[in-house]
Amino acid sequence: MVKRILRVLLRSLTLAHVMIVTVACGGNMNETTANQADMGPFEVQVELDLFSGNPNPVWSLTEAESATLVDMLAQRSPTSSQPLHDGLGYRGFLLAMTSTTSGESASIRVQGEVIAIDQGGTVRFLHDGDREIERWLLETGKPHIDHQLYQSLKTEQQGGLEDE
Repeated sequence: MVKRILRVLLRSLTLAHVMIVTVACGGNMNETTANQADMGPFEVQVELDLFSGNPNPVWSLTEAESATLVDMLAQRSPTSSQPLHDGLGYRGFLLAMTSTTSGESASIRVQGEVIAIDQGGTVRFLHDGDREIERWLLETGKPHIDHQLYQSLKTEQQGGLEDE
């Protein structure tokens, strides 16, 4: 009964709402991804959070990549609040997700095994133990990242990206 009510509610919500509602309810998002088509299009801008004095590389995901991202997020489990590295050097990826129909947005930080979703000051956490999303985001940025920087991050990734 609860799942049926949740499905009805999800059909009227934007992507950002779906992520927050699902995580807040303590479930994963597997059942919600089937409703993506009902949510309308959305845009995702990715920032490789690395530099302190220079602009970070930024790119936009295609519609297909955005859908892939949602599918991958749907496979992650909720977790408790996690500390995130905020010092110098590599700090993961910052995602700005915006519904093109409602204009509502969510900020997502992907750093190591932690995914933090912030919508309107409410932060929920997901666990990405194999760091698949982090690796995938680096691949989507390959055309937008300096070749040497990409190779350096890829090499670190093969041994596990470190949050230093």
